[in-house]
Order: sequence, then structure tokens, then C-alpha cells
Amino acid sequence: MFPTLRDAMSYIMYTFPIVRRKDEKAKSEYRTKRVILENYDQMTEVMKANSEWRMANSGNSREEIRQHLRSYHSPLNPPPSPPTDVDDSFIPYEEWTEEIHRRYAKEIHPSKRTGDENAALSNGEA
Repeated sequence: MFPTLRDAMSYIMYTFPIVRRKDEKAKSEYRTKRVILENYDQMTEVMKANSEWRMANSGNSREEIRQHLRSYHSPLNPPPSPPTDVDDSFIPYEEWTEEIHRRYAKEIHPSKRTGDENAALSNGEA
């Protein structure tokens, strides 16, 4: 239906007429759409560059690959997900550094459940 995913994204943005109308009234442009597409373009560029580098360097070790890959950094602060380590595993709240607390404390709070309750939930026992 759409020639590219970007075209689909652009179309989807027009399904939010209230956001569009408010943006155009306040900013004389559909700023939300523009910013979303700019970020989409940045993510796509990083993914393409990483894919090309991996193809050209397929014999390298995982560590060498990790050192050379580019990263996309969200302009959102805090980022739209809980903090992760270098292996993209979530960092438990108890292990957060002061920097992580500063970035996330207003948005993410420690669980009121005990460690046993959390373990039971993650194992599907609750």
C-alpha cells in the first residue's frame, strides 16, 4: 500500500487531526509529524550504517562489532524505556547509579512488591 515505511509513518501522522490542528495553530506547522519523521530518518540511517558495517566485517568478534556499531540516541529525556546495560538487559532498580536516578526518578518508581512477588510474576505464577 505504501512504497516505504517512512511513507506509512507520514500517512499515520495524518490520522491525528487534533494534534495536527493544535500544532499548526501554535507553531504554523505540523511540528509533531516533522520531529517524528526526523527521528525516524536518524534511526533508519544508524540501522543502515550498522547493517553495512556488519556485512563488510562479518568475521569480527562480537566485541569488535559492538565497539564499531553506531548508536541512535533518543532526544527524549529520559529515554522511552527503563535503563539497560551494554547487553540491553534491564538494570534492576536496586542497581541504579546516581546518574540513572537523576534521569529516571520522576518517571519510574521502585516496585512496592517484594522480590519474591516480582519473581512469581515474571515466572507467571501470580
